[in-house]
Amino acid sequence: MGYFSDFIEEGDRLIKEGIRGLEENEIPPHLRVDVASELSVLNYQVQALKKSRIVKIPGEQLTLFVDLPLITDQDYTKLRSPFQYLYIEPVNQPVIFKDYFDPQSNKVFRDVHMKGVSVVATYGYEKIEAAFKSISSPHKGLIQIYEVSMIVPLPTHPMNTYIASFGVTPDGELVRVDFSGEEIDVTVDGKSYVVQRGRGWVKEVSEKVVNMMIHTLNYLTSPTVILEEKSASPELQKARQKRGKEPLPGWYEIEYTKSRIKYEVLKPGTGSQHSFRYDVRGHFMNFKKGRLAGRVIWCPPHQRGLKNALYKPKVYRAEEDRELPDPTEIYKG
Repeated sequence: MGYFSDFIEEGDRLIKEGIRGLEENEIPPHLRVDVASELSVLNYQVQALKKSRIVKIPGEQLTLFVDLPLITDQDYTKLRSPFQYLYIEPVNQPVIFKDYFDPQSNKVFRDVHMKGVSVVATYGYEKIEAAFKSISSPHKGLIQIYEVSMIVPLPTHPMNTYIASFGVTPDGELVRVDFSGEEIDVTVDGKSYVVQRGRGWVKEVSEKVVNMMIHTLNYLTSPTVILEEKSASPELQKARQKRGKEPLPGWYEIEYTKSRIKYEVLKPGTGSQHSFRYDVRGHFMNFKKGRLAGRVIWCPPHQRGLKNALYKPKVYRAEEDRELPDPTEIYKG
């Protein structure tokens, strides 16, 4: 929560200073256009954060989503965000992205920590046309757009963010909406990278960011997941008020449905019956039939073979010092 509030406070301060500098002609003429553009983007991000609902998700869960491939036949017209303005905060452990290219310093940072990610969801032709009327072709014909702003501080730029937008066509096709568009080759320390001009992300990393967000939206809107509302203690809020700080906003934490879907009924097995209980890791299921047709939902970790008293825990062999995600299961009704 700290970085969320700090980003807003620091953003408001930078915007005020920037506007004053422009109004009092303190900015050199050759920099005024760039400064005004940067202030406009920062102001948009800060205002979006102020409207956002905060959801805290374990960092290990988000890290799994980074490396998990997309489901190729998902019907993306069913993709939704739980809130129009959403802020995701990793907890317990950071989400780390490798090979971030900073065009300002011409350096590649091997590991950057994602402090949070803001998502603004826009649905419907009319609303998209109104929201993106100043931007040309990338949004044309889309029925959904998700603007993703990653907060990834750098030693050279503590307020650094990366914007990666994607949209959905009426046919359910997923498309990248990258308004800078141009890809360039950059060589640093003898290694070549493909990056997006003005953005910074190496192409392969950028694709993982979009994958993570799609998995996260599917996860948060799954019927198995409950967003439980939380708030800071009155004592903490009072202490902040005495220090002249704004009160902390409420947030949501992840809980799973108490009744739990009966997975053995939901996804009946066709193989041999087991004589023991065993663990099943969390995974996505792509529904093809029934009331959930077209949805991709998250099945949290659970046990099967519950009628048996004997329990056999699963042991997973680590490869390259990490546990690899399971392939996505496909449920065909």
